[in-house]
Amino acid sequence: MLVYLVSEFRYQNRIMGRLRAAAGRPFRVGRGGLPRRDRRAGATLQGIGLWSHIALALLGNAAFALTCCAGVMYLIQERQLKSRHPGRLTFRLPPLDLLDDVAVKSVLFGFPLLTLALISGSVWAEHVRGTFFTLRPREIWSILSWLTYAGLLYARVSAGWRGRKAAVLAILGFCFVLFAFLGVTVFRGWALL
Repeated sequence: MLVYLVSEFRYQNRIMGRLRAAAGRPFRVGRGGLPRRDRRAGATLQGIGLWSHIALALLGNAAFALTCCAGVMYLIQERQLKSRHPGRLTFRLPPLDLLDDVAVKSVLFGFPLLTLALISGSVWAEHVRGTFFTLRPREIWSILSWLTYAGLLYARVSAGWRGRKAAVLAILGFCFVLFAFLGVTVFRGWALL
């Protein structure tokens, strides 16, 4: 919500709030299917390392949710503008250059946070488990999402990707983020049934 409020204040456009709310819906719906944690967490779950990792990951993922929303709106707006019969959304959605600007700035904000989240998570895992990386599904999907956003930034800088290609890659990256955040746990819970 904080990332959205900052972007609304910066760009003076409220239509992103509707898509941000829609992007947050899987988090609210998905948490009902998650297995419940034991309230008596051990000492390993009480340290500041874990909580800093969680805070960095949540802020980074919120920025990527904004990137995904901007990408979806970009694709919708582009399709509306190319059609011979523009719909009602054509006049309500922000211009394409504004959507592209929001997408790139939110990736530039979220990528360092995700990088720091991965580093702090690795340090915390080494402290708790004795190894930095254990090939667990959540770690793999998190690294895939990091690689997707790294590829997006590289493609924007080196190949000049703008618009449609960048929007599709941003949406794909957020799908990886969602799967790392929710999908791995839900599938693990279903496998235990």
